[in-house]
Amino acid sequence: MIDLRKNASQLINLGYYTKTDLYYFNLMYWPNIIENNRWRFSIPVELGIGATQSTANKLFSDLFIWRRKDFFMPAQIGLYAKWKATRWVGLSVQGGYRYAIYQQNLPTNYNGAYYSFGFTLESALFKDTFHLANQSLKKRKAQKDKAKE
Repeated sequence: MIDLRKNASQLINLGYYTKTDLYYFNLMYWPNIIENNRWRFSIPVELGIGATQSTANKLFSDLFIWRRKDFFMPAQIGLYAKWKATRWVGLSVQGGYRYAIYQQNLPTNYNGAYYSFGFTLESALFKDTFHLANQSLKKRKAQKDKAKE
């Protein structure tokens, strides 16, 4: 739905699109509030530093019209929950809020809620696979040594 009034039409330019890439590095403190055999609840707190790169490209060609790089510092706080369905796999959900403490000439506001859903592979899966493979190799070697006798 496009608003074709005169004052809104200045916001729409059908000749190009803007591509924005966001890069940032976070330091995180992730205290576990509850952790047992099946559940983990945490409150991740993050502070970062990053940059954005925005480019305006023509719609039907790869020509750059303009490019700009900007700097910002995000701070995030959220909630994390993980449920171990079995010894090897689990499901997780995380949500929170990101706030840009410092923004230098950013055309876009990066403040807002975030969320993620995940599928986790537990370390027991890799340990059990290693032990199973190791036992299988030992068994195979013992069978070959027995056949040689």
